Amino acid sequence: MQNLIPQRTETTRLLESSIDQFVFNDYYSVGYFVSKFSIYSFHLNDKQIIHRANFQNLLDYNENYPTIIYSRYIIEDELLFLLFTDGLIITYDTVNDSLLKQSLNSIDHASGGIDGAKFSHDQELLVIITRNNVMLLYNKLLALKRRYDLNVEEYGASEMINVNWGSKATQFHGQGMRDHRIVEQQTVTLTEWDDHKCFIDWKHDDYHYTINFVSPKGLIHFLLPFV
Repeated sequence: MQNLIPQRTETTRLLESSIDQFVFNDYYSVGYFVSKFSIYSFHLNDKQIIHRANFQNLLDYNENYPTIIYSRYIIEDELLFLLFTDGLIITYDTVNDSLLKQSLNSIDHASGGIDGAKFSHDQELLVIITRNNVMLLYNKLLALKRRYDLNVEEYGASEMINVNWGSKATQFHGQGMRDHRIVEQQTVTLTEWDDHKCFIDWKHDDYHYTINFVSPKGLIHFLLPFV
């Protein structure tokens, strides 16, 4: 008896190729994803996939197309939000079945492109991290509110403190304290399988967010909170 080898359907192929950019509407009844230059909707009630739009004509490139770095369904406006590595934004209006193109002026060649992005839970703020470790904070209208360079050498964790109490090596007294203060801090470097990707996490109240990124020297991950 021969083994039966089922052939992959077009539906399975589309879903497998786009699983990392799969987003749902606010009722979790319809999922949206992108395959190549086309936007599809996946309806969970009848498992139907519908081709919605093709945005290739909106890309002003020959062959070096940017890739989608972040996608999100905007609940208030019922839009599919697609952010590309070069700062290009394409939104798909799920109600009027239309596409809109715009670009973030703060993203240019010098920034190295976008490495990560994430909306706050209420979708009022958008945090973007460039490949050169620059943090950009936008409001929902994509107006830049804050810019912060993450490429600093030290954040104070291993800095000696001088309050004019004498030598830095002897300013802390007590049994064991002096030796403990001058011991060089050991740093665990990145493993060979680390993907060097940054991560952004918003607290549930949307007042705080944390950025996990690789140090300028590429040796360790930094975890930096913002308010």
